Amino acid sequence: MYIPTSTARLKATFGFSALLALLLSTVQAQQLCSPQLCITATVFSKESTTIEFSLSAQIDSVGWVGMGIGGQAGGMAGNDLAICWPANAAGTGAIVSQRSATMNGPPSPLANPPAFKIQTPKSGFITTATPKRFTCTFSRPLNLATSPVAATAASVHIIYAVGLQPVVAGAGGDPQKASIQQHTFTGSGSLEITKKEGTSAGNGTATTASAAPGATHTPGTGSDGGGGGTSPSTEEILETQEQIDTLTKVHAVMMALAFLIIFPLGASLVRFFSHLQHVFKWHRPLQVTGFLTVLAAFGCILAALAKSSSLNNGAPMVYSTHAIVGFILVGALVLQGSCK
Repeated sequence: MYIPTSTARLKATFGFSALLALLLSTVQAQQLCSPQLCITATVFSKESTTIEFSLSAQIDSVGWVGMGIGGQAGGMAGNDLAICWPANAAGTGAIVSQRSATMNGPPSPLANPPAFKIQTPKSGFITTATPKRFTCTFSRPLNLATSPVAATAASVHIIYAVGLQPVVAGAGGDPQKASIQQHTFTGSGSLEITKKEGTSAGNGTATTASAAPGATHTPGTGSDGGGGGTSPSTEEILETQEQIDTLTKVHAVMMALAFLIIFPLGASLVRFFSHLQHVFKWHRPLQVTGFLTVLAAFGCILAALAKSSSLNNGAPMVYSTHAIVGFILVGALVLQGSCK
């Protein structure tokens, strides 16, 4: 009879551990997770023309969850978006609104949305989870013209977002007319597509996925709000978001005041009234006032960005064209001022 030596036992143990780790990593790779949201994608053999997405909240008190595919990898532009929220106070089912985004701003509802279908038995506040957390499961055609997914695709790149503010229902209960508040958490990554036999209806109800450390969420590609330390409460997050919104509005008002009123007024004095005495005594103070107003507005938006970054655990920001042009413009103003 063969009796394994200690070396043989060690090799066998190591081999089993490696196999187990490989299997676990394979399972974990089938969901894209952040500390706020886990997403899965499934194609069933008897429903091979559609793909099913399941978005499971990992935090309490979410207002809505959403995802998009087919567009910009790190932003909203060009993505076909699906935004979900609870269907009723009882916690059963979900509502999905299909929207599009041409820039990193509020998405537009589609006038003739494609057929996105909520899987009601797999959506709502899952009773098996403690505490109860919202899950939205919906299916969509693979071959949409705007964001097709190949039938042979092994994965799909997605963006995702979580909002804490409740959705305001649209006229007549139309999901396309609902008012959706700004997201609090965002992210992006590659999501593996799981292939299963049978149909969606034959694969049970939704379960809350766990945000495992080995999940395929790519650090640094979005604002996942993860990391160590104590997570802020919902009230603290909402308060910070309100401060960010206020700073952003102040920034917009001050920039408009500087570039639409103060700077044009100072330039007009020199252009049209240079023949008047002492006109330059008014021109210079106006231009300096405009310059200081721009700097103050710039400070407001930097403070808003800092708060947003801290809210999202220091994740890098995705800057829009507006932000890039703004940085260049303020830099040019500072350079011009330093040359005088």
